[in-house]
Amino acid sequence: GMPQQSPFGGGFPGLGMPQQSPFGGGFPGLGMPQQSPFGGSPFGSDPSFGGNGFDLNSMFNSPFNNPFNGGGLSSLLGGGQQDILSLLLDLLSRYNGNQNTDPVPPNPAPAPAPDPAPVPTAADQTVNYTKNGRRDSITTDSGNDKVTVAGSRNTLNVDTKGGDDAVTIAGNRNTITEKSGDGNNTLTVSGNSNRLTSTAGNGNNVIRVSGQSNTGNITTGNGQNRLEVSGNRNNITAQMGSGSDVANVTGNNNRANINTGAGNDNIKVTGSNNTVTARGGAGDDTYTVSGRGHRVTIDDKEGNNIVKLNGAEADWTKRTLRNGNTVYTNRRNNEVVTLNNGFKGTVQYGG
Repeated sequence: GMPQQSPFGGGFPGLGMPQQSPFGGGFPGLGMPQQSPFGGSPFGSDPSFGGNGFDLNSMFNSPFNNPFNGGGLSSLLGGGQQDILSLLLDLLSRYNGNQNTDPVPPNPAPAPAPDPAPVPTAADQTVNYTKNGRRDSITTDSGNDKVTVAGSRNTLNVDTKGGDDAVTIAGNRNTITEKSGDGNNTLTVSGNSNRLTSTAGNGNNVIRVSGQSNTGNITTGNGQNRLEVSGNRNNITAQMGSGSDVANVTGNNNRANINTGAGNDNIKVTGSNNTVTARGGAGDDTYTVSGRGHRVTIDDKEGNNIVKLNGAEADWTKRTLRNGNTVYTNRRNNEVVTLNNGFKGTVQYGG
């Protein structure tokens, strides 16, 4: 407590308002023990300083002999006989009782994410089309599909999408637009008098035309593609993508216009009486001409190319035209090979 003559007036904040002291004085309701040797206590002050004169005798049954035993604060709080310790414990228990003392449960661990659903794999499909004289469409998923057109006089759209697909045109006089996606696809035309437009995606594609009088416009993507034209009187135009491609024109009386694109390509003309225009594009390409009666034109202005002519050098005559083209003629085999102006490479004999 503070001395009764202190300018602060003694007292405890919150338990009364000052009346006489210039700095606050005591607090009504509690007062100080008038006989306190310290002249006051934190429970009040002398009436002369604004207290109400309650001394410890009026607050406790036993003033100082045992302040924590017996007595009580019934005159203040209206309670039963409680000592100071019990009062403090009671106040603490009341305070704690108004708090949420239950332990806060930790945040539950998130449930594990479910495994992603498996991506279904497209099933391989097999289609055998045997109808005649129809307009129709054939579409498969992106599996490794097999489509065979055995009918005739049909107009068909065939789309096999991705995968390693195999399409066979075995019928006759069909008009077919065929499309395959990326993959190692195979297209076989074994029928006759079919008109075909084919587009293949990237991959190692194989195109075989072995029937008669078929007309085809063929485009492939990048990869090591292979074109084989055999049979008779077929007329094929092929545009191949980048890669080391192979193109073989065999059989008889076939016509082919072939561009193998960039890459080190290999183009061979055998058989008899075939008419071929070959463009190798960028890369070191090899052209081989053997057989009889061929008319071959080579247009390749890039790379270090090689042209192999069958027979001995003495069998061939060479002349340069006004337009700059170089013409090699083999009268024994009735063959003519023309190298367009600007050709880069060398000519070898005995191929």
